[in-house]
Amino acid sequence: MVTKSVLARRSRFIKLEFAPSCGCLGTIVSLVTDFCRNVIDDPDVIFAFRMAAFELTENIVKYRTGDRASLEVSVDNAADGSDLVL
Repeated sequence: MVTKSVLARRSRFIKLEFAPSCGCLGTIVSLVTDFCRNVIDDPDVIFAFRMAAFELTENIVKYRTGDRASLEVSVDNAADGSDLVL
């Protein structure tokens, strides 16, 4: 049986796999920002998420130990708000 609260909850996500380099930083941040714009209506939240994505991606590029990296972004909407995970 599926409850009403489960139906109200809607999860969306993206996973990006990339070869970390300084040249990919802007592209990754743009992709994360575009995703957020499609699922969140608050410009302040989108800006904060963009800054977090920039910092995290910059750290991935600086401190990587391999030649591949991944970044996951998800948004879970519920009746009482949204959870964003980066």
